[in-house]
This record gives sequence, C-alpha cells and structure tokens, in this order.
Amino acid sequence: MKYTEELLNKESIYTLRNIGRKLGVKSPTKQIKPQLIKSIIAVANGEIKPYSTKKGRPAIKSEISYGNINSEENKEEINPELLHLIRKIVKEEIKKLLIEISNKLSID
Repeated sequence: MKYTEELLNKESIYTLRNIGRKLGVKSPTKQIKPQLIKSIIAVANGEIKPYSTKKGRPAIKSEISYGNINSEENKEEINPELLHLIRKIVKEEIKKLLIEISNKLSID
C-alpha cells in the first residue's frame, strides 16, 4: 500500500502506531503523530531501513487468514474511507453502551 501524508493524517495515533510496528518503524509509541507519519513514509519508501528486534511481543499480522489457505486471492484490503466510517460507527456505539451502563450503575 502506498502511504501518503494526507491518508495517514486521517488515522488515529493508535492506528498509526500499528502501521509503524508492521513496517518496522523504531519506537512508534514514543513518536508524536507528525513525526510518526514521516517515519512511516520514510520506511515505506525505503529511505530508512526497517527496525527489528527480538524483544517484546511478536509483530502484528496484517493479512487476513482463512484457515490454512493463504493465497493471494484470499487477502483483502479494506478501503480507508470505509474503515474510517466503520471506526466512527463503532465509537458511537461504544459511547451509547457506556452511557447506558453508567445510567444503570447510578440507578442501583
């Protein structure tokens, strides 16, 4: 996937950190958003060598797996605009549930 500054600016810092981890950006959690975006683009374009370490948890797998079948036709890429819409809907639903739980707890 080709990463652009415009596309990455639309993502949350959490999503950017996951992208950074996947690509091999060094210390993505210590970087502020503009710096992290530049690092992601630099690694993706080959300007900076990806950083790897044996420490910590294993890298996040970004491809969709269908059991033991990992052929190219079974990998999907989600449209960034659709992904943004899905995140927005999920956030709204979580807010509604938290309000509902809070109201129930205050009644009891």
